[in-house]
Amino acid sequence: MTTTASATLVPLLSTVLLLLLFQRCHGDLAFLTSQCQQTHYFDYCMAAMQTDSRSIIVKTTAEILSVSIDIAIRRTTVVVRLMVDKARRSPGGREANALNRCAQIYSSAIANLRNARNEAGRENYGAVYDRVKEGSAAPGKCDAALAFVNVPLRAKNDDERNLFGVVLDFADLMNES
Repeated sequence: MTTTASATLVPLLSTVLLLLLFQRCHGDLAFLTSQCQQTHYFDYCMAAMQTDSRSIIVKTTAEILSVSIDIAIRRTTVVVRLMVDKARRSPGGREANALNRCAQIYSSAIANLRNARNEAGRENYGAVYDRVKEGSAAPGKCDAALAFVNVPLRAKNDDERNLFGVVLDFADLMNES
């Protein structure tokens, strides 16, 4: 008798747990979607936020801002490494100089993002916005550095512009509340 009850109860409990999990994820995805709809870059926002599993469990705009800052720090760090590596492989020329300049610019942007993350922890959202705004100037400055060289990393620079735009939009949302 107990094996029959167990055989019936286990699949039933599994089904209930799966339904609860699906409902929770669906609800959280709805929150993420509603937040990304408030940015200028909806599709980019959804794609970027889904690269961090925490984005599916956030419940507030402040939490989504913190996750977006962490994503930006991670991705911008990768871009800096790519630029430094590419510059190292083509030393001494205009291309290497431009890439090294961009790496410096983005390193400063990362420092601004880290400061923004610290300010977010203190719930000082005006300062978060200011730090992200300072960092968001990096793609434009890098455009200027890359203006006279032909490098394949321009697409990464455009991605950074979109990513900083998303983070800045979230910081702006926190400033409004």
